[in-house]
Amino acid sequence: MPKLKKWTAILAKLREIFRRNKSQPVGRVIELINPILRGWVNYFAVGHSGRCFTFIEDWVEKKIRRHMMRAKKRKGFGWKRWSREWLHEVLGLFCDYRVRYYAPSPTIRLFSSFMSTLSFPISSRNRLVTAATRQSCRG
Repeated sequence: MPKLKKWTAILAKLREIFRRNKSQPVGRVIELINPILRGWVNYFAVGHSGRCFTFIEDWVEKKIRRHMMRAKKRKGFGWKRWSREWLHEVLGLFCDYRVRYYAPSPTIRLFSSFMSTLSFPISSRNRLVTAATRQSCRG
């Protein structure tokens, strides 16, 4: 899970982009923020980041909606005008806020369970594991 310092850093970076590009079309703003969001989410995707991702996603969506309403010289956020799906599909706003859980591959699990049933001295087992690992890496 990202620390509070990282949360505030990404929000400050995005806030600065929104502030500098108030007069720009929303497509240009999305082009600028998508790579930042993608990189940040991929970095923190492994772990317990779901709550943080939800907050960031909602915050960015609210900023985009406000940007579009300001361009139309209207008040509010346009909750009834544009759906979340429309923002992601038509405008291309980043939407891959998924937490990823990585499990070991089945071949490594099978090999480790096989090795635990054998009774080798520790040094021999280490040599076998490294030899088998080298073979599996070579394909």
